[in-house]
Amino acid sequence: MAYAHRISWELHFGPVPEGLHVLHHCDVPRCVRPDHLFIGTRSDNMADMQAKGRGNRSDPKLVDEVMGLRSAGRTQQSIADQLGISQSLVSLIVLGQHWTSALP
Repeated sequence: MAYAHRISWELHFGPVPEGLHVLHHCDVPRCVRPDHLFIGTRSDNMADMQAKGRGNRSDPKLVDEVMGLRSAGRTQQSIADQLGISQSLVSLIVLGQHWTSALP
C-alpha cells in the first residue's frame, strides 16, 4: 500500500530517496499533479507548513473562531471550508487535541 502522491512522483521522476518524503506545494493531500510535488525531509515539511501559516500551535484566535462556530451549530466540514483548514484539524481543535494551550 502506498500514497497516491508518492506513486505519482515515482511514475514521473523515479524512486523517492530513502529517508525523504513527497511533499505538496499546493497543500492538497490528495493532489497527484507532479508539478505540485517536491521531495524533502520531515524538517522541510515542517518549515513549509510554518512558512504557509499552517501548524501554528499558538494561534488562540483560530481556536476561538472554530469553537465559536461549532457552538453555533456549524458542522466541522463547513467550518473547515470557511476557514480554509482541514476538517481533521477542526476535529482536533474541537476535541482539545490541537492548540491545547489556547483552549479554556
